[in-house]
Amino acid sequence: MRRSLRGLFNSYTELSGSRAPLARNLTREIVGSMCRSGFGSTSFVPLDNLEEVLTESNIERQLSRRGLSSMLHGIIYHEAKKIYAILLLISKDDKIQELLADGLKDGHLPLHYKDEHTLISASHETSFPAFVALGEYGIRNFLSFQWCFLSPVLDTSGRHHDLHMGYALPFTHVKTLDTGTHPTVNYKCEVHPAHQRGLRDSSIDTTPIYVAVTEVEQGTTDCQQLVDKLKLIGPRDHPHLLKHLATYHLEPKRTGMVFPWMDGGTLHHLWNNHEYKPSRHRNCPKLYMWALRQMAGLTGALKLLHECNYVCCCVQPADILLSREYNKDAPETATLMLTPAISQDNRLATNGRYAPPEFGYQEWFSPNLDTWSMGCVFLDFVVWLLFGSKMSRDFRTDGSPSCVCHIYDPENTSQDQQIIHDDVCEMISNISMFHRSKALRELVKFIDQNLLQLQIYRADSSKLHEALLQIIRKAEAIPDYLYSRDGSIGEVLLMGSHSTSLFEMNPNNG
Repeated sequence: MRRSLRGLFNSYTELSGSRAPLARNLTREIVGSMCRSGFGSTSFVPLDNLEEVLTESNIERQLSRRGLSSMLHGIIYHEAKKIYAILLLISKDDKIQELLADGLKDGHLPLHYKDEHTLISASHETSFPAFVALGEYGIRNFLSFQWCFLSPVLDTSGRHHDLHMGYALPFTHVKTLDTGTHPTVNYKCEVHPAHQRGLRDSSIDTTPIYVAVTEVEQGTTDCQQLVDKLKLIGPRDHPHLLKHLATYHLEPKRTGMVFPWMDGGTLHHLWNNHEYKPSRHRNCPKLYMWALRQMAGLTGALKLLHECNYVCCCVQPADILLSREYNKDAPETATLMLTPAISQDNRLATNGRYAPPEFGYQEWFSPNLDTWSMGCVFLDFVVWLLFGSKMSRDFRTDGSPSCVCHIYDPENTSQDQQIIHDDVCEMISNISMFHRSKALRELVKFIDQNLLQLQIYRADSSKLHEALLQIIRKAEAIPDYLYSRDGSIGEVLLMGSHSTSLFEMNPNNG
């Protein structure tokens, strides 16, 4: 097991003997400025702390005390500050002149062995024979300490980072979330402010910076394929698409995707945790219009992904996030955003409710796989809108929290006929008789006739998007189309053993 940096520092300075007082102070300041990463036992020196300790004047005075030319301070400050800090930690700062003469700069880090006494830059393939002056013990400690100065800087570019196991991720606090499914684990991470570019709205903002991190266990899926899939999106943006900030592979077997943190939770959380009752919601028309516009936005984001040859492989409510503006008393204040799914291997197997009938029959994945799952999500969304939280939960779980009801009947393995589950057919039939919103009825009709179909008959994301836009245009022009206060509402909704009067769930009742 690797020794801690602080322990290594203490043992090394004991062996190295006495040092100049100022050198000892600088060294201890660097050690004192280290931050423990929220992942594992690694530590890193934040960039702002390094700037604060190794000022030009401090470097110049230290060089003078070591009997070295003070003219070196400018080169060290601008091009080799990390190199100098590492040498200070291992009591070899008097060797800085030889290493600079070899052409060594911070940009060459990290280094690794070329032979017993020579180090080589991993990025530039440049060798530095002057390291022989450090001796074997000094070289080993240089290689150990370099990692705490190489914690990556995260930005919004979507850059991929290949990281040695010694790297410390720049997350100061990490919370494991309960939304992950094997082989993925999801985290809420606080990013050190000196290790981000563009993640804050302004330079004067001092609030903590959070990101969402999903790590995938290597060996369960091709991690490089995951990274390549996210690259397909490229620079294209959409207001309802949550693009990744970065990806990383941390040796030996961790691959991670970094996304902006969304405080509102997921669509799944909204349905389960927001006790919405239509009979008590005073502004159903506004909520219905918001939902239709959000569904159109999500479909637009899905359409963009498909244009980039990106298939999500089974969209789920957990992949749809609510923006920071979300208010639990007014869901319509939120923006719903689609997160690109992470892994074909686990997304399809995670929740069979949203997997299409062809899953298990073919190895390749069509974009129409996503329109099936999106249709399932939208059907669940409409049930929540029309009938409230309890009916929504019962419809999805058959009244049992540990149960997941399929949209299609998994017992029917035929591939030449419609195989929608009887309970789903009954729900669709009852919605068709619900006279309060023709807009939502027509959406469910489109889902039934164009999305919950075998793959060869299924509509693509463009057709779904256009259908939603047409419904929205009609709803904007004809108020009664979106929400009507007239019509018969005495129908009884039967779902298996559950029986609920639609009159009891009438938004105008009471």
